[in-house]
Amino acid sequence: MKDTFWAGRVFNGTINGRDNPVITAMSNARNGDEVVLQFDFSVPVQLSFFLIDVDASGGGRDGWQDKVSIEGQLAGGPLLDPTSITVGAAHTQTTPNTIRGEFSTMGPDGNAEVDFQDPIDRLIIHHADFTGRRGFQWIGVHDFHWC
Repeated sequence: MKDTFWAGRVFNGTINGRDNPVITAMSNARNGDEVVLQFDFSVPVQLSFFLIDVDASGGGRDGWQDKVSIEGQLAGGPLLDPTSITVGAAHTQTTPNTIRGEFSTMGPDGNAEVDFQDPIDRLIIHHADFTGRRGFQWIGVHDFHWC
């Protein structure tokens, strides 16, 4: 079966109090499927940003559970975990670079802040459904800050 919607795009609106985020969106997700966003920077940066609306919905066939993994890279070297991820109340942090949504929220509990203290020139965001169920889901990426 072909998935009916997989995308990364700019959302013209507000999610969890953040205007016009880049979003990943999917429906009919199967276990192991994911949306991957990659951002390349022309010079190395110390980067921080927010993940928005990382949450879950428990209901039956159309339930879902966001799982997001973050990686950085410098000059094609090994993949680097973020220095820290500050999670909201809706999340469980399962590894140093991965969070999972635990309940549905339309507020700050679904947001997480990601921080890289070491310079990176590539950011890779993996968004998947942890359950393999078939509901529509999305997350946002917002407020890039770097030096």
